[in-house]
Amino acid sequence: MSGQVYTARRHDSALKHVTGQALYIDDIPEPPGTLHAALVLSPIASGRLRRLDLSQATTAAGVVGVFAAGDIPGHNNIAGPGKQEPLFAEDKVEFAGQPLAVVVADTLDAARAAAERAVIDIEPMEAILDIATALAKQAYVQAPSTILRGDPDAVLKAAPHTLSAEFSVGGQEHFYLEGQIAFVLPGEDGDLIVHSSTQHPTEVQHVCAEILGCDFNRVTTVVRRLGGGFGGKESNASWVGGAAALAAAKTGRPVKLRLPREIDMVATGKRHGFDYRYTVGFDGEGRVLALDALRESDVVEEPGERSSGRLHHVRDVKDSREPLVGQRIGADRVALGRHRRTGAGAGGEDDALRVRGDGDRCRRAGRAAPIGREATRFASVGGLQVERARRGVPDRVHEPAVVGHHRGHRYRIDAWEAGGVEASVAAAYGERRELSERQLAPPRGVLDR
Repeated sequence: MSGQVYTARRHDSALKHVTGQALYIDDIPEPPGTLHAALVLSPIASGRLRRLDLSQATTAAGVVGVFAAGDIPGHNNIAGPGKQEPLFAEDKVEFAGQPLAVVVADTLDAARAAAERAVIDIEPMEAILDIATALAKQAYVQAPSTILRGDPDAVLKAAPHTLSAEFSVGGQEHFYLEGQIAFVLPGEDGDLIVHSSTQHPTEVQHVCAEILGCDFNRVTTVVRRLGGGFGGKESNASWVGGAAALAAAKTGRPVKLRLPREIDMVATGKRHGFDYRYTVGFDGEGRVLALDALRESDVVEEPGERSSGRLHHVRDVKDSREPLVGQRIGADRVALGRHRRTGAGAGGEDDALRVRGDGDRCRRAGRAAPIGREATRFASVGGLQVERARRGVPDRVHEPAVVGHHRGHRYRIDAWEAGGVEASVAAAYGERRELSERQLAPPRGVLDR
């Protein structure tokens, strides 16, 4: 890598991308006898599945097989160890778009047309549609927990300034360009090769083996490239691969399952939403002294530990309390949180928003100087020192990057608040011109350590 830092390097697949030679899963040549799959989905959010009649789908033109929960030879479970989430609903429907069965046919059109012929009888039940309702009903994914450090009550009481606020962050669709897709090729002795557009090949292997009731080494996951993922293919791709693997194992023929965009958006999990309420104590320079924060989420199997771990690692606030509440949201919208586990950053983006939000409010209320606010916050709570010590990096390496990065953000935000979009654009242009004239290079050592 000598001489490679700060030099433009061509992506290893760049030429293949721009010439169309890069193969995505739907570009892989299909062997003779390849079958195409389509899902049967629940039309409502919450209810008891009284009847699933697949006879009309089974007898439709071109159909080779239709498989539901009762056809799974292993375990109808796509969740991690100690947890339970079915590939196909059995007795209860928990979200709109939940898969009930998979249809395989000679052509994609035949499979999708046959899936529409399934007769679904669901007794509707009350659906919990938002975090507030779930909290009122105590519909928890798991028991609430609290991360506690020091004595936040005492420090908040003694703090020169306190600030309380609340806000919500809604769930988000990942909207990768290449949709969810899996192409499964059966081999000898029950072996399967699973081509998957996944960020987590191991999970695809494990979920397929769990569904089929076979050893892990019977399943080989192949991933050459993804047409986008952003966390949406960390766990979602696993059950897509599992459904295709089930069909391939049952028929003994190659099976491709690719979700059209409208199915992809309702059947897969999203970045889950959060509601935040917090009180923060700080001094006149904007230094954060204590934090008491409540976060509620319609969330995956880990309602707050992973993302709060990020929050506390960055902030290193010595006196803090954070109750974590993960609600079970059976929303008649798209799957969020626990339903079709997303793995999508696990709240990292949402916590970053909160860190930025409450930190900036504190600095404004404390009237700290616009330039150097970010460095003041890091230095005051010890986060920068902790990170330096962990990496064994000299202090001078990080400070210019932190201050310079924040200076650019503040420069544009202050211009926006003062004069709107035109002033913000002018500020951004002026900033770039200033940097160009001064020929500022990135701080040495940041990337080459």
